[in-house]
Amino acid sequence: MPQERSQKDAVETVLKKLNSERPNSIPEKDLVFLKVIMDSPVVQSLVKAHGTLGFGKLTPESDQLCVLVEEVVQNVEKSDNELELCKIFQHAHVRCLFQAHDKISSLRNRQYVNMLGPGSGEWKNAVRMIGMSKKNDENLGLTVALVGEDIKVTRILHGGLIHKQGLLHEGDIITEINGNNVKGNPELLKEYLKKSEGSFVLKTIPSYNSLPSEGDIFVKCNFNYSPHEDTMIPSKEAGLSFTRNDVIKIVDRRDLKWWQAQHVNEKGEPQGRAGLIPSQDLQERRQVNTMSLKSKPALQMYKLSQHDQFSLGGVNLYEEVTNMPPFTRKLVILLSEDPELAHKVKMKLVKTFQHLYKQPITHTSNKDKSDNANYHVTDKDKMLDDIRKNLYFEHGYHDDQIFGTKYKSVSNVMKSGKICVKNSSPKDLNFLMTSEFMPYVVNLHPIKEKETNTMGQYMHLVNITLTCESEEAYCAKVHEEIQSLSTRSQWVPITWVY
Repeated sequence: MPQERSQKDAVETVLKKLNSERPNSIPEKDLVFLKVIMDSPVVQSLVKAHGTLGFGKLTPESDQLCVLVEEVVQNVEKSDNELELCKIFQHAHVRCLFQAHDKISSLRNRQYVNMLGPGSGEWKNAVRMIGMSKKNDENLGLTVALVGEDIKVTRILHGGLIHKQGLLHEGDIITEINGNNVKGNPELLKEYLKKSEGSFVLKTIPSYNSLPSEGDIFVKCNFNYSPHEDTMIPSKEAGLSFTRNDVIKIVDRRDLKWWQAQHVNEKGEPQGRAGLIPSQDLQERRQVNTMSLKSKPALQMYKLSQHDQFSLGGVNLYEEVTNMPPFTRKLVILLSEDPELAHKVKMKLVKTFQHLYKQPITHTSNKDKSDNANYHVTDKDKMLDDIRKNLYFEHGYHDDQIFGTKYKSVSNVMKSGKICVKNSSPKDLNFLMTSEFMPYVVNLHPIKEKETNTMGQYMHLVNITLTCESEEAYCAKVHEEIQSLSTRSQWVPITWVY
């Protein structure tokens, strides 16, 4: 091997020069160090390996070895030696070796396919044999469609058996299974797949499509979904169900109508197989159509007092979130269909755990509250002017007096080192859902059942719903939940971080 020989000769020449002559400009210790390195068995082995690997390039004769083997098996005479050879060819590990050969060869050829362009005559007759093994009733994770006379792979579900193997691609055409022709009959293909136990072989016409990689996208679902109730989904078995506030991972968004997603745990690790879910655009269109059937939309003038009706119209069905390491929330919001319950639980928290929690100062124009440490009395005109300047995130009127809470009041408690706890109306909560406050929202289920359900349209803002039988139990449960946040990872809107 000339190249290997020349590299070895070059190393030996350097060693000889190091032994025979030494330039005055180079310190002796540096030359000794270089000689030790060049004389090292490790370096000698690396030189030899580099020369061997760099000598020429092996070019595969064909990327259709599986097809060639299949033809050999079908056409040989059935003598004892030939039967033994055919038996060896049928072994699963030998088939996998042939498939690996074809896969590596096809990767080398794929660049030429891109240069020739789709439909080039040179590649019209290319076929590929794909061997697989599956358990009984195991889902392969693909959907097909009849395009003309061809059964074309339309979708490969992320995490499924087909996706893990990586030999079948979207756009490939399936022509045979275990030697049985299924061209133009997807139902027959489905029947053969159901009957197949253990291993089976697909004969396909490859499309040479390469899939673009996408970064991980995690979203919080703001609606409930069941594929079995969806009449539009391509395959109910391939669907993924979820409930409001579930966090899922979007693994494929190339289809404009149907995305692929997986459930994840608290750390963002995938749980179970991927499935189909409606895309944001598709679900929005369906909800708009449902609303238009119920009532004709009317033009309305925006009013600040009715801002919640308008802000709810812009709720994302899928809200992008990111996983944060454990940290303590500095603002806790208590919501409830029973406002009095939320107020009492807040007061118990502040009283029981004075060293941890504190409520923000409430501003008021009512001079009777001047002796109350929880209130700051101010001029009514001054309050009205500050409200117009958007310095208050909530305000209201009682007995012709104004009550309200400033953003600054919340910030002051957070800066003091204590956790700010506030009971609030859900319609005012949107103003605090920012990276500055990062609130943790707790919904307290009423101890006594309420006939009205006012929380339903705000549940996308809630982090957790608690159900207890007494105010004391609620106080202890809320405290336990808040303290646990410092020891576990949390999902937060991505806009709070980036």
